[in-house]
Amino acid sequence: MNISKIKRDNELYNLVLTGLISLKFEQQFAKVSKLAAGETIYLGKWLKRAKKKKLFSKLLAGDIDNFLNLYAVKGRNAGLASVFNEIYVDYRTAKYVPRDHMLTPKSRFDNAMQTLSADGWSLKLPITEDFSRENPYRATSPKEIFTSDLLWNGAFNEAQELTKPLSIFMVSNPQEVIDCLYLNGFLLIKGISFYDQQRTSYNEYTLFPNNRCSGDIAKPSKMFN
Repeated sequence: MNISKIKRDNELYNLVLTGLISLKFEQQFAKVSKLAAGETIYLGKWLKRAKKKKLFSKLLAGDIDNFLNLYAVKGRNAGLASVFNEIYVDYRTAKYVPRDHMLTPKSRFDNAMQTLSADGWSLKLPITEDFSRENPYRATSPKEIFTSDLLWNGAFNEAQELTKPLSIFMVSNPQEVIDCLYLNGFLLIKGISFYDQQRTSYNEYTLFPNNRCSGDIAKPSKMFN
């Protein structure tokens, strides 16, 4: 366990939360515009004061400088409020992922897939990778979850633990799958997304052992409410 990383993550969360609370307080009294440009200008000035007065831990010096560099380069178009909100939601998503230690990762994954199958998702876990095929695999159902045998094989060991990153592909809107896997204790990291010639949506997401991951975390619906 990397204690310094956990401490830094907690303090970064506290920084962005403090900034967002300060912003909302000023907006409540109409002192700051609710437009993105106005929010960015306020947070840019707020960060400069925080740095000058050394209000936050030295662990965050690099993060504060990165925010200020973004503001220096893009000015009012830096979208600092959006950046702060993204960090805020990512932190809460990772912190409050359900943790059911009574079930193995494989059991939790299977429970999620059974729920999704009952809701009309077709499961192809796995498909056989055919390298003689000229074109890549294309889904046969409007709502489908699939992965290749190369990705699937060895992902879960005999103890039903997830032993390596596992990429799965979702055809159609992935939000229902994201929500279901989150409820079963899995964070997902966004990968590639594309449309085929029939305008069918394909979305890749990756599960990691013990949710030790970095990247663009897929947000469950509850985080938007």
